[in-house]
Amino acid sequence: WNYEAGVKAELFDRRLTFNVALYAMEWSRIQITAQNPATTFYNPIILNAGKAHSRGVEVEASARITQRLRIGGNLAVQDAAYDEGTLPTGQRLDHIPYAPSYTGLVEAEYSVPTRLGPLSLQGEYQVRGRTYLTTNNDPDGRVGAYGLLNLRLSLAARDDRWRVAVYGKNVFDKTYMTRLFDLYDNTLNGQKLITLGAPATYGVEFRVNFF
Repeated sequence: WNYEAGVKAELFDRRLTFNVALYAMEWSRIQITAQNPATTFYNPIILNAGKAHSRGVEVEASARITQRLRIGGNLAVQDAAYDEGTLPTGQRLDHIPYAPSYTGLVEAEYSVPTRLGPLSLQGEYQVRGRTYLTTNNDPDGRVGAYGLLNLRLSLAARDDRWRVAVYGKNVFDKTYMTRLFDLYDNTLNGQKLITLGAPATYGVEFRVNFF
């Protein structure tokens, strides 16, 4: 069952948009992924567990401060957990994996006209709350809150036929986990493997529209 209610508003001659939504999701016999205890190698299987819920609020806003400056952001806060159910090992289910306690973003864009077309500087800061990467909530797969800063400088033609940009993602080079593979109890491997998010990345883009 999925329940949702919200409001979408445009104010001040559409210079400000504001959206808010409340939701509640209820599962019975929710599907989970767990290691098959009958095998000695990595062999995840899909099972039906007990009940679970996810409840939260999402807020999004965007404002055109001037003709050149736009700011915006969003915030989502949620409580996502199992209400009943156990793993094949007998461990009780608790936090739902990949369901951060909150996510958010603050962004701004400043544009100035040039003889070739608009020159824009964009920046965004993304935040993500505590997250568990495994169904058994392994402490080694607990990711604490972190933030990422992304920047972009772009120049576009007046008719938008072409656009060139330089960008930086995760410019502070934040290290964070995105996946955990628990093979510690397996006879053939006996270790835990992790996948990290992309490090600081910089690049140049050039785009042409032919139509």
